Amino acid sequence: MFYSLMKPIAFALEPETAHNLILKSAAKAPMLGTFFRGAKRDKKYQLNQKSWSFPLGIAAGLDKNAEAIDFFFSLGFGAIEVGTVTLKPQAGNPKPRIWRYKKSEDLRNAMGFPNHGSEVIKKNILKSQFIKSKEDRILGINLGKNKDSNFEESLDEYAKLFDLFAPLADYLVVNLSSPNTAGLREMQGSEFFARICEKLKPLCQKYSKPLYLKIAPELDPDNIKKLLEILDQYQWSGLIATNTSLNHNYDRGGLSGKSIFEESRKTRNLILSLIKDYPKLELIGVGGFSNPQQMKDFWALGGEKVQIYTSFIFQGPKILQDTQDFLKREFQRYQVADFKSYLLKLRKSQET
Repeated sequence: MFYSLMKPIAFALEPETAHNLILKSAAKAPMLGTFFRGAKRDKKYQLNQKSWSFPLGIAAGLDKNAEAIDFFFSLGFGAIEVGTVTLKPQAGNPKPRIWRYKKSEDLRNAMGFPNHGSEVIKKNILKSQFIKSKEDRILGINLGKNKDSNFEESLDEYAKLFDLFAPLADYLVVNLSSPNTAGLREMQGSEFFARICEKLKPLCQKYSKPLYLKIAPELDPDNIKKLLEILDQYQWSGLIATNTSLNHNYDRGGLSGKSIFEESRKTRNLILSLIKDYPKLELIGVGGFSNPQQMKDFWALGGEKVQIYTSFIFQGPKILQDTQDFLKREFQRYQVADFKSYLLKLRKSQET
C-alpha cells in the first residue's frame, strides 16, 4: 500500500534522481521498511544455518554504496548484495545513464560503476546495525575494476578489494560482465579468468569465503564450459547469471527487466545442465525474474537462490510478499513444511 502511494511520485522523477532520493531516505530511516509488506522472516525458508533466510535476494547495483543495508534487510530479503565496489572512487559515465520503460517494465543503464570507492563503502558497511548485531542475514559484496585500469592493474585491484572486504562479507562476487566498463567483458575469457583465479588463490585460502563469478547472458556454451572447469579447479562457489543484456535496439547500456528474461533463462538453464558435473558449484539466478512461477521453474531445474533488481523497482516489496504467499501455497500442495523439503519434492515430481 505504502509503495503504491510512493511509486507515482518516484516515477515522475528522472530515474537516477528517484533512485538516489529513495536510497538516501532509506539510509536515514532504515525502519521505514516496516511500513511495507515484504516477506516475514521464518526459518522454514532457510536451507541451512549458513544459507539465505529467504530464497530471494537483492542483486548488486541497487545499493551501490552500501547505504541502506538495514532497510533492505527489514523488508525480508534473504541476502543483500552491495556494490559494484571499485578500489578508487569513480563518477561513472556521463548522465543521463538510466532509462525507465514502464510498459515493458525494463531498465537500461550505462552507469559505469559509479561509487564512493572501497574505503567509504567499507565504513558504510561497518555502520550497519546488521554488521554490529550479526543477525542471521547474508551480505554479499560485488567487486569491480576501475574504468581506467588495464588488465594487470585490475588483477591487483580485485586482490586488494578481496582482502579489504572478505572479513565483512558472507560472500564475494567478481563482476566481469557489466557492459558499461570498456574491456571488462573480455576478461570473461578463460585465459584471463584463470589469471584472476590464480591471483586470488592465496586470499581464497586465507579467508575461505564463498566466491562467485557474475557473467553476461551472451556468453557462448563453450566459454561457459571452460569457466565452469576453472571455477571447479580453483574451488570457487559458482556463478551468478546473468548481468544486463546488450541484445536490444536502444542506444548504449545494458538492459534489465522482463525483456531479458528469456535470454537470461536460456543461459541459466544451460548452466544448470552443465553444473551437475560439478557438485560443489552452484548457480545464483538473476536476470528478468518478475514472478514466483519463474522462480519455481528455476528451482525445479536445480537452482535455489534468486536475485532481483528491476522487478523490485516496478513492483516494490509486493514481489517479496507474493513470493512468500506463493511458497505457502506450494508447501500445502506438496505437503511439506520447509523450503528444503519443497525443493526435493518439486524436483522429484519433475522426474516422473
